[in-house]
Parts: sequence; C-alpha cells; structure tokens
Amino acid sequence: MNERRAARASLAAAVIAGLGLRLWNLRGQVMGGDELHAVRVAARRTVPEILATYRLTDVSIPLTALARWLMEQGLTLSELDFRLPALLCGIAALLVIPRAFLGKMERMEVELLGWLVAFSPALVLYSRIARSYMPMVLAGFGAVMTFDRWWRTRSWKAGVAYVVLAGLAVWLHLGAAPLVVAPFLFALGDLVPPRREGRAKGLLALVGLGAGLAAALALILVPARRSLAVLVAAKRQEQTVPLASVLDALHLQAGTESDLLAALFWTAALAGAILLLRDRPRLG
Repeated sequence: MNERRAARASLAAAVIAGLGLRLWNLRGQVMGGDELHAVRVAARRTVPEILATYRLTDVSIPLTALARWLMEQGLTLSELDFRLPALLCGIAALLVIPRAFLGKMERMEVELLGWLVAFSPALVLYSRIARSYMPMVLAGFGAVMTFDRWWRTRSWKAGVAYVVLAGLAVWLHLGAAPLVVAPFLFALGDLVPPRREGRAKGLLALVGLGAGLAAALALILVPARRSLAVLVAAKRQEQTVPLASVLDALHLQAGTESDLLAALFWTAALAGAILLLRDRPRLG
C-alpha cells in the first residue's frame, strides 16, 4: 500500500512539474511565425471554405474551423484562446500517457514515464504553441493504444475508438497518417509466426478495420480532394535532410545543446528499447 501511495505521489508530482513548464509565462509569450497561419485563415475565410481546403501554409483544418466558428458567434479570440487546444491536450497527456501503461509496465517504470512526459522538450513546446502538433500527438497515441487493445480483444468498442482517433489525428495534421497506419504492419507481422490457427480470422478482422479507417479518412479528405491534390503536387519535390538538421533534432529531443549529454540520452534510450524488445517484445 505504501508503495502504491508513493507511486501516486510521484505521478502527481510529475503532473504538477509538467503543468509548471507548460504554463510558465504563457500569457507573456507572443504569437509569431507559423502560429499566425491559422489566425489569418480564420479571419478571412468562412467555415465551409476552411473545411474543404488544404493550403500550402500548414493549417489545421478542424482547429482553424473551430476558431472561425467562435468568431462568427461574436467571440473575440486572444492569443491564449488560439493556444488553448494545444495546452489542454498537453495537460491531458500528462495524465493519459502514463496511465495507459498501467499493467503493461512495472510501477516504477510508469513513474519514470510520467516524469519523461512532464519534461519532454518536444511535448512542452507542442503544448505552448498555437499549432496542431500536441492534439495530433494525443489523438495518434490514443489511436495506437486502442488498436493494441482491439488486436488483443477484438472489442468492437476499441475498434470504433481506433477509427475515430486515427481519423481525428489525420484531420488535425496529415503527418499523423504513417503513425496511425503503422499498427497494421505490426498486426500483419504478428500473424507471421508458425501458429496458423486464427490467421484467416485475423486477416479478415484487419480488412474490416482498414475499411472503417478508409471510410473515416474519406469523410475528411474527399471534400477537400481538389486542394489536397494541389498541395501534394506542390510539395512533391526532391529534398535532402542535412546531417546538421538531424543532429539538431536529436539535441532538441534530448533537451540539451551538449553533445555529451545528448549522446548519453540516446544511448540510454537505445539500451531501453533493446531491453524492452528482449523482455516484452509485443510492447516493444
């Protein structure tokens, strides 16, 4: 019982620390750069136009449409109002992500995960800016976790939750598509081992869930298909990612400019991944 109370206290402390980082001087933070894309579109376009148009300037369709709808109701939106969806999702992640692994990992590991979520530089940043990244991360995480539950139990409720969350993640940001589709590859790999019983049923279930996801994505993408085609054509160009950019990203996720500390961080992360794959391969 004492251990359980200590674990709860540790997770509560992680949530408080995470709240502090996400709220620190937020009202004094000035919007700028890509954050203003949604402001401009919401100020100039109607809700139907927003819902049916993808743009070269990356704008989250549902969040921008919501902002426009609120404006049409006579509300004056502040900078904090535009940041509110990301902030609320960032706060929810502090509670949801560690809790999702209760029963899947040891109590101490869940505690450490709670602290990692609280101090994650990327998640703190995503929670403080008027962009769709944090809502997309939360919806995408939920989609992956509900897929796992569906694959283990074949619960129709978990399947519906996956389809809804996966569709929402892609609607929030097209970059979520690889994340929410990846579990299908895991499930196909899970059917490869020698045991043949249940393989046909598993494939049939995957086809059914895939059809549900395709229908959800069609609801989102078909109304905006013309602008989406223009966007894809405009974005389709040969690109290279310089090594310096990769190193900058690794430093950012490690939360340090120090090469030594970043190397230690990624060494620990790689070692943890190897241990997880060895001890609990499905979770890994």
